[in-house]
Amino acid sequence: MSSISSREDIAEIFDALDADLDRLCALSFEVFTTPERLRALERLEQVARRLRVPQHALINELKAQAPEEELGAKLCPALAHWLRITKAEAGRHIAEAEDLGPRRALSGQPLEPVLTHTAQGQRDGLIGDGHIKIIRGFFAPLPAEIAVLTRDAAEADLAGKAAWM
Repeated sequence: MSSISSREDIAEIFDALDADLDRLCALSFEVFTTPERLRALERLEQVARRLRVPQHALINELKAQAPEEELGAKLCPALAHWLRITKAEAGRHIAEAEDLGPRRALSGQPLEPVLTHTAQGQRDGLIGDGHIKIIRGFFAPLPAEIAVLTRDAAEADLAGKAAWM
């Protein structure tokens, strides 16, 4: 779990990320060899996967703390509007955040994500949207009676396999 950050720290990191992305988008990759291009694509894919991690945290915080009046609508249509995505995509983001993002107990105590191993694979940039869809799809129909340790072992196995596919 992450620590509390100041508004200034968060703004500074977003500004630096924007500046670095501007520089990256302005590059030409003509000097790269084929293996270098493939490695660059791999790194970009890892970055794209990792960017979902703070998105999950932000969505879960909105869900827990932002009243509908402040959002201007329920969370799903509000996200669709703000992010300029479809409601179906917004719903998928919300559902994934519920399983892969940080949570809080009723007491306020931080909790690990529901799918801890999958979330770690995403944080490491090894597990992408397709993997997540399959892993979440595996658990959706399972009955609640299945032991927590059994679920955790199955999820660890699936996340491990996804990270190496």
